[in-house]
Amino acid sequence: MRISSNPGFDDHRVIGRELDFFFLDEEVGPGLVCLRPNGGLVRHLLEDLWVKKHVDAGYGLVYSPHIAKLDLWRRSGHWDRFSDDVFPPCE
Repeated sequence: MRISSNPGFDDHRVIGRELDFFFLDEEVGPGLVCLRPNGGLVRHLLEDLWVKKHVDAGYGLVYSPHIAKLDLWRRSGHWDRFSDDVFPPCE
């Protein structure tokens, strides 16, 4: 289903490029998004809103690493379920 009759209007890749939100670079890594200042501002505003809504609702904030040892992902069951959809472990 399309939101608009304008081709690409509902495609984040087209909108992101037109609004100068982000770029992709194979040297950084396939599929890894680098935010430009416009995209960084949007992310910051959304994160602030998200934090405010959660704190106002009584939730606490928890931060954890984005990467971890493979054994942790195996113990949690994530590796068996999602290993086909993630980057392979570093050697």
